[in-house]
Amino acid sequence: MGAPGSTAPVPSVAATSRHDDLVLVAEVEETDAAYLLELLPDVQKEDVGLLICGRCLTVTGWMVQGRGAATAARRAFCYEVLLPEDVDTGAVTGSFRRDTLRVRAEKLRASRPRRLRLL
Repeated sequence: MGAPGSTAPVPSVAATSRHDDLVLVAEVEETDAAYLLELLPDVQKEDVGLLICGRCLTVTGWMVQGRGAATAARRAFCYEVLLPEDVDTGAVTGSFRRDTLRVRAEKLRASRPRRLRLL
């Protein structure tokens, strides 16, 4: 992703940030069964909240910027992702691994590819 308000490189996934000076980056991968989003490296689980309303996934929380204790700043953020139409909004989950927020948005069964048996 680029600047706040830009569209993600993966089709049908768009994201915006409500803070002009804080750019949040998301990596999006599409599989046959789901969309996988990796967001917010180096944040703490207790500092992040997820909310889904329709196809809009909102990530809010706090991020520490700066390296030293004297120069570190705690910044609030709000990041919104418009999920593709083929997402099952009742099957969106979030988890943390290696200090990175991971969101899995399952696709609706009807939109998943399946093999047909030839008769």
